[in-house]
Amino acid sequence: MTKNVAVIGCGNIAHFHIPAMRDAGFNIFSIAGSLNSKNAAKFAKKYDIDKVYNNPLDLINNSSEWDALLILSPVETVVDYLKLAAPFGKPILTEKPVALKDNNLKALINYKNIRVAYNRRFYSGVAFAKKFVEDHSNSLIKVTIPEQRKDPEHNANFPSRLPLMSYENSVHMFDILNYISGKVEWNYVSTIKDVNKYLATVALGKGIKGVTIQLDSCFNAPDNFSINIIAGNERLEMRPIEVTSLYSGMEVNEPTQEMPIRLYTPMLQNKIIDMPEQGHKPGFLGQAQDFMNFCLGRKDCTGADIMDAYSALKLAHSLVK
Repeated sequence: MTKNVAVIGCGNIAHFHIPAMRDAGFNIFSIAGSLNSKNAAKFAKKYDIDKVYNNPLDLINNSSEWDALLILSPVETVVDYLKLAAPFGKPILTEKPVALKDNNLKALINYKNIRVAYNRRFYSGVAFAKKFVEDHSNSLIKVTIPEQRKDPEHNANFPSRLPLMSYENSVHMFDILNYISGKVEWNYVSTIKDVNKYLATVALGKGIKGVTIQLDSCFNAPDNFSINIIAGNERLEMRPIEVTSLYSGMEVNEPTQEMPIRLYTPMLQNKIIDMPEQGHKPGFLGQAQDFMNFCLGRKDCTGADIMDAYSALKLAHSLVK
């Protein structure tokens, strides 16, 4: 059965979603940009979308025309669109983080028809990490978040303004943490404010699966996003998140004249690299296929829901309260 999808938003992220949704079997039926957007018509022509709305509210209210809704508009507008569209009860996939503050999502968390586009959940490496945690009764997760931001004023005013960790790449890390280790809560947080125009945070927490979490975040630091999961004599490293390596044991190289120190090298057992799939950015096709299964009523979908989005934002915000 064909599922007609209406789309709100025609920015950069839409160019990744639309081809993936089509390859998952959806018919992209109509689109709206911002109010009286001139870009919507150009976007519709590029992707052969028949119907263009000048007002997103008109698109939503004509719910008899669509079977599912894809919201890709700026984050400041998403909650208002969801409040209007969710009561129709039809499946909705909206871009993360959905809102700027976790409190803004409280009015939506009871809607079961909203899914959130945390595409990294569909990485093969993330699935491998989730199983790794499930297979070990005790593990330690070390998380590094060096969110890069060129806006020094934004960083200098942090955390009086929106925590960057709840908006850009960092928010994916919090969703992954919750996804692989269960709901996370911080037991200890220490924050350094306005150091060289960035903020540093160190935190310790627990996941409901008995996982201990150690987080360090230095904004604009010369580092990479990473997750290390240590259990027994094994270590699973995701650095960056698209590259997952499993190590077990150490190779010891004795000192030589050329290198007069002893070297310890972790022994690589397995490596997973999440590459583009059938021309799609990693995770997007799997996400679209999962959303199709959701639209068809399947119960085994793994995509994030609105409560997951709320939990990711709350986890980020709790670091700066």
